[in-house]
Amino acid sequence: MGPQAHYHTAPIKVTVGKGQDARVFYVHEAHLTRTSEFFKTCLHSHIEELTHEVPLPDDDPAAFDLFVQWLYYDDYHVSAAVPRDQGATDDTYYMLHVKAYTLANKIVAPIFQRRVVEKLAQVLEQYTDIDMATLLNMAEDVYEGTADDAHDEMRSILALYCASRTGQPSYPEYGDPRRFFRHDELRMLANCEQPQFIADVLQGVNSRRRLHEGELLEHLQYRAQRTIGP
Repeated sequence: MGPQAHYHTAPIKVTVGKGQDARVFYVHEAHLTRTSEFFKTCLHSHIEELTHEVPLPDDDPAAFDLFVQWLYYDDYHVSAAVPRDQGATDDTYYMLHVKAYTLANKIVAPIFQRRVVEKLAQVLEQYTDIDMATLLNMAEDVYEGTADDAHDEMRSILALYCASRTGQPSYPEYGDPRRFFRHDELRMLANCEQPQFIADVLQGVNSRRRLHEGELLEHLQYRAQRTIGP
């Protein structure tokens, strides 16, 4: 779509969230229907055609902000959706990537969904000290927001990251920068309420996978080749 194409379609009012936390977005219809099967179906229904409004009361406004950023700029920045001066922390940003992913899954926006995975993979490669509680919160959102029978990239990425920090450094003499999980953190993992996440982590551990620079993105590329083909 050319840079001026969205001027030829009407803006749609999308209300995201509930009560005082709700936010209103005005997004051009062409962008929404081009990227999301949910919006394509929704906006072609009789009611939405008349009102040009779509409510998303159960979704996160900041996550939808990332989607809108991506629609218009082909990328997004979590700090633009929730600035640091509004109390955002690193954990806020980790979770926001995940919420954007589950939103993309809900509205059937696969290209945006893949961009979110790529962005979070880059983040996980840079930060080797994310605590187990944060990882479990991320996993809970992803595993509850996606189907168990899906070959889900975000599930795979989180499990591989967790597996990479389980055990002991392979070459401690070279100063492995990763902080490996403590025993109490591993107990948190063992006692979490996501048995499939535990199974996925164990599969990564048993296959002796360890994340090195670029491995997450290489894994994504391999997955894409298997899915899309040559």
